[in-house]
Order: sequence, then structure tokens, then C-alpha cells
Amino acid sequence: MIEEIHSEMTFGRFREDDFFDIEKSEQFKKIEGNGFKPVEFLLLRKVGDENFLVFVEAKRSSVGILGYEGEKIENIAQKFKDSLQLFSNIICGYNENSILPSNYSDFLAIKPQIVFRLVVKYIDKGDRLLAQDKLENLLKKEMVLWNIDIKVFDEDIARKRNLVI
Repeated sequence: MIEEIHSEMTFGRFREDDFFDIEKSEQFKKIEGNGFKPVEFLLLRKVGDENFLVFVEAKRSSVGILGYEGEKIENIAQKFKDSLQLFSNIICGYNENSILPSNYSDFLAIKPQIVFRLVVKYIDKGDRLLAQDKLENLLKKEMVLWNIDIKVFDEDIARKRNLVI
């Protein structure tokens, strides 16, 4: 089981076959320095009869993401876009040295719903909804093309959704 710490939160108890650390992947290392910035990790999940591919980005506080200081919401949206492009490149076989966890081998056959999750340790409900609205506006094309569901969670919601322990 995998556990990882990001932005002062412990994500995890994920099966290794479901977890893809895109930030540490060989595929990302090949293009790093070309302006690509990935999310923290990807997670393949099955809930009931439905399959999901979850792109997870983590931040400590809403102060920076809403534009006051630090990384802005536009940069976070770009991380989701970059990660989706890189993953698409890998899953379509354009990267010869692609190494994905074994549960991703039948990815195209199971057709999981793609979801983007921004998890912010310290964020109030108003800022959470504002950040989610901004992300949805910035990622409108991707949402339509890929039928992506976007949510911003605080640590408690992420814990209830079994992302954070």
C-alpha cells in the first residue's frame, strides 16, 4: 500500500497497481524542463460498477491559489492540462518506454471517467467553491471534450472520499 505526503497531508493507502506517480515517472523526466508541470499523482479507482481516473493536485492553503501569493489557480489548471496530455501520450503508446502500473493495461477497455481533484488543506467553503468555479472556467474545453468532473476538496472531504488518511 502506498502513502505519500503532499502539502502537509498524507494521501494514501492506495494499491500500487492503481497508483501512478506522474511527477516521478520516467516519462515526465524526459520532458521536464520543457514547461510541463504535472499534478501530484494519478489514481485508478473502481466504485461500484464505475471506473475513475483521478488526477490529484494538493495545496496547503487557499491563499496562493486564489491569487494573493504563491501558485495561482491558472497554474494549477495548467498542471491538470499537462498531466492529461502526458497521460494521453503514454496510454496511446507514443512514449516507447512507458511504464504504467499493471491495472492501467486495460485502461482503454474500461473507459474510466476522468476526474480532477484539487485538495487544499486549509480552505473555507466559500474559497473552495470559488476555486472550483475558477478551475471549471479555465478547463471548460477539457471538461467538454473528456467529460471531466472537477472538484475542490478540503482535507475533511478528501478524507471522507478516501484520498487522505
